Amino acid sequence: MMWSIHAAQTGREDKARPFLEFPKEAATTDMASKYAVHPWKCETLLNEALATPKQKITPGNTFKTLNCRTFSSIALALNTLTKLEDAEDGLTLKRVSVLNELHRLSQRQFGWQMGLITLAGLYRSGFIYGGPKTKLFFESTNEFSLNEFSLACFAIRAALEDKPAIVRDIDLSSIGISEKKREDILNTISIRHTEARKKASTLRNTKKHTGYKKSLFREYPCVSFGQNGERIHGPLPDLVLLRSTSGVFYDVINGGGDVRNEISSRFERYCIEFLQCTLLTARVRASFKYQFTKRQQIDSPDILVSANKGPVSLIIECKARRLSYEARFSEDPVSEARDAYNELSKGLFQIWRFVAHQRLGLIPNEPISADVRGIVLTLDTWLSAASVMQDEVFELANLRASEDANITEEDRIPVIFCPIGDLEQTLGVSTDSSFFETVFAATDDKFKGWSLSGVHRELGLDRSSTEKKYPFADRMADVFPWWRKQ
Repeated sequence: MMWSIHAAQTGREDKARPFLEFPKEAATTDMASKYAVHPWKCETLLNEALATPKQKITPGNTFKTLNCRTFSSIALALNTLTKLEDAEDGLTLKRVSVLNELHRLSQRQFGWQMGLITLAGLYRSGFIYGGPKTKLFFESTNEFSLNEFSLACFAIRAALEDKPAIVRDIDLSSIGISEKKREDILNTISIRHTEARKKASTLRNTKKHTGYKKSLFREYPCVSFGQNGERIHGPLPDLVLLRSTSGVFYDVINGGGDVRNEISSRFERYCIEFLQCTLLTARVRASFKYQFTKRQQIDSPDILVSANKGPVSLIIECKARRLSYEARFSEDPVSEARDAYNELSKGLFQIWRFVAHQRLGLIPNEPISADVRGIVLTLDTWLSAASVMQDEVFELANLRASEDANITEEDRIPVIFCPIGDLEQTLGVSTDSSFFETVFAATDDKFKGWSLSGVHRELGLDRSSTEKKYPFADRMADVFPWWRKQ
């Protein structure tokens, strides 16, 4: 049922009709439609269906079943979930500021709204996780390569676009995936129904808000049925491909410091190359070391950008740390994931420290513009729609800066937090001048918590811009060797 309504609302109405009866108005891609069934709600319903104990059938007792072939059943389930979440919202808002709730709301919805799978997201994940140490660790723990994993998931997702389930013995030999590796890959992305119910029950056995509980489908986007798991369902196909791109995080999280450092380094490299390719009149350069004392050298921030190749007008620190569940959906993320948010505050501090050292004459060859701005550029959407949380991170950074006698108030330049996806979207429609205008405007209090692309749009700059081609569109085969065969 969930597969069918999602298919009907993503342009695949003909694929959904054999499995679901629905009014023609429900075959819509308009998320504002009264017939819209939002995919994040589908994901929640799927998790709750697995986690909720089923009524025991005993002789003589009457019981209800849900007809999963009608749109009215979807409406019933969706309205019931909405009532539950509305009630939970009422209780939550007695404890938590509505501004903090906007952060959790955005974390749940924005990915689906913007599109979980984009060309930029595919290439970026392939590049970031494509380093030799990361690939070696992945292959040593999975017995198949990252290239094979992404190819198989691409094929499986394509199959699930047309039908709600595939058979376990699906033939992938034509794309070079052996039976053994196909089985290993299916075991990585799928889980038996009985085990899924147990795991979902454990994940969601909490008093937290229903909409913000952990989702089984982010680690296992498919659930298998039958005695030998021969029927594999993928109700939200995009999650299959997401699992083999940004979801590789689940496979390499235990890779140790060398793997984590390589991922961070490749994220910085990606950001530098992306800015160099999209900012046509600016000068973009990577981090360098400079002398702080006779015995100590310090790394500059990760990226320095000069508008029109003049003095430094933008100082960027890159943070590749992934969002934990607590950082994404806690009622008090900064307290529950303090180490992670301290890492963001360190990014602020590093920007301010560089400004201070330049003022002190320690970096004479890097003049800074009088209206220089900073960006903490993140791999994940750490502080989206989170104005109160941003204030908390600034407090942490100010505490750190107060311990450094070199940093004065004038060195604490305005800084914004921006996820890489938002930067990609902004630079995809901006000119160099409109981009810098947007960054400067985004540091105003009235835009606190806004996305960078939202500021660009609010300023009316989208109207004078044309969408640009993603700069690495022709490099997909560099990170996914199978791409050139498609």
